[in-house]
Amino acid sequence: QVLDDLLEEGGLWINVGPLNWRKEARLKLNWSEIVTLWKGLGYDFEVNSRSDCDYHMPRGEKMYTESYTCALSVATKKLKSKA
Repeated sequence: QVLDDLLEEGGLWINVGPLNWRKEARLKLNWSEIVTLWKGLGYDFEVNSRSDCDYHMPRGEKMYTESYTCALSVATKKLKSKA
């Protein structure tokens, strides 16, 4: 609700990054669940893709590399119709 309140109607929400929940998080939604939730709040997703991202060093450069599947999305907050 906090993020939704920060964005004005017609505004763009741009997200780039991994879903990396803290250990103590009670609810750990996957990306498709998050998109469904935001669509229910009245957002239209214009871009919604995933990309593999490496943290620090590219794969093959050292023995251990942290890798994530990152979400890239652009969503527009719909204008509320005036009744």
